[in-house]
Amino acid sequence: MKKIFANSLLARTTVMVLGISFLVGSLFSGLAYIYFLQAEQERAVSYTAGLLDTVEDTMQIACYLSDKNLAKDVVDGIGKRREVKTIRISNSKAVLAEFNRKSNATVTALPDWLVPGTGQIHKTIYSPFNLHEPVCQATIELSQPEIRNHSNRNAGSYFEPVGNLIMVSIRARTKKSLMPAFS
Repeated sequence: MKKIFANSLLARTTVMVLGISFLVGSLFSGLAYIYFLQAEQERAVSYTAGLLDTVEDTMQIACYLSDKNLAKDVVDGIGKRREVKTIRISNSKAVLAEFNRKSNATVTALPDWLVPGTGQIHKTIYSPFNLHEPVCQATIELSQPEIRNHSNRNAGSYFEPVGNLIMVSIRARTKKSLMPAFS
């Protein structure tokens, strides 16, 4: 095997090209993964904050009246999103409603520079009659394993067509080079 590399310029060049291609491909894949992970984190936070804004009027009434049933309905509705791990609506007296999703999935911690934000949303709910009087607090924590899974699905759906295109071009070139040998 050493003789092939020592005597063959083609073998050495092929190994160098493949090695450089592997390094560049790995770098590109890593950067793309980071991009998709950050984009998914931002999308999940934005979407969930928008969902919280949608039910804000209902939360205002639930908090103002300290109505646990209405607060539970809001929490259960928001908790249907898979990205939501926990949600809590509480006033100064007690917790009005809480939702906790049990997750068997574990996720390794990523550096803060890699994933922006904490995946937590805090919103102060004001009285429906006085917009300067806070009546309760809503807190949502997002499920990082679910965000990672969604990010991986998005990254896979992006790279799959690119990989298929590369494989088709390789097969087409291989068939063209083999055709004269069989004719």
